[in-house]
Amino acid sequence: MTYLDLNLRLPELLLMRLDKMGMGASLEARVPFLDHKFVQLAMSIPEKVITQGNESKHILKQAVRGLIPEDIIDRRKQGFGAPVREWFLGQSGEFAKRELTEFCDKTDFLDHAAVMNLIQSRRGSDTWLLLNFALWWKEFIEGGALSSSRQIESMVVME
Repeated sequence: MTYLDLNLRLPELLLMRLDKMGMGASLEARVPFLDHKFVQLAMSIPEKVITQGNESKHILKQAVRGLIPEDIIDRRKQGFGAPVREWFLGQSGEFAKRELTEFCDKTDFLDHAAVMNLIQSRRGSDTWLLLNFALWWKEFIEGGALSSSRQIESMVVME
C-alpha cells in the first residue's frame, strides 16, 4: 500500500495540490518528510513499530513529544477547509449575489428569497455550493461564456 501511495497518489494528487496551493499564494512549499534519506529510513522501520494498537504515526508522535504540545500531538485528525465563509464577506460575496440573482431570474430551480436569506446569513459553504451549480448551469446548459471563473480566481487571490 505504501508503494502505491508513494508512486501514484503522492505525485499525482497530493504534491500537485501542494504545488498549486503554494503557487496560488505566491509561496514555495517544502515537504521535509520527503527528503530521500528520511524516506529510506522510514521505509526501513517495521510497521509494528510505526503503528502501535490503533495509534497511527506512533513513532513520529514519540519523536516530537516534548517539542510540540501534547494536546496537538494527541488531537483527532482534522482536514483542511477552504475559507469559503471569509471569501463571501468580501468581493466574492457580491459576485455570488449577482450570479445567483441572475440564475434565479432565469431558472425556477431556486427560490430567490431563500437564496438571498442564505447569503445574508453568511453560510458560505452553502452559498459556495449554489454558486458552483449556477456557474455550471451557465456554462454547460445555458451555453454562456464563463469569463466569471477568471473573475472568481482573481477575487479569491486578492482576498
